[in-house]
Amino acid sequence: MKDTSAILDLPGENTRFARCIRFKNTETVASLEEALLGYVAQAIEIEKSGKAVSDPKLGQPTYPQELIEAFEQNADFKAAFAALTPGRQRGYLLYFTSAKQSKTKAARIEKCMPKVFSCKGWNER
Repeated sequence: MKDTSAILDLPGENTRFARCIRFKNTETVASLEEALLGYVAQAIEIEKSGKAVSDPKLGQPTYPQELIEAFEQNADFKAAFAALTPGRQRGYLLYFTSAKQSKTKAARIEKCMPKVFSCKGWNER
């Protein structure tokens, strides 16, 4: 979408594609009515056209060495991780790589193995 009114924000620091509009009061909604209707019409047209979001700059994710070692030690874990959705894989990679120490990354990977085998994201119950 084109953000012609410059009102779209990123929901979080690791968000790649999604955008949101933050409202602080009802007056803001009323003042942006024309722009909002334009954004809704634009979104409908995009959906009808079947366009997909893509970003060639992203490339393949980078796996930490600790995760590669875990895959080498446990082929079932590697297969279970590969079976996760790309979003869940990305969530785990962000969680694993946010640790600074290698032993912390390894501990996180070990702790998350049951969730991976259950096809759940790292922050899902």
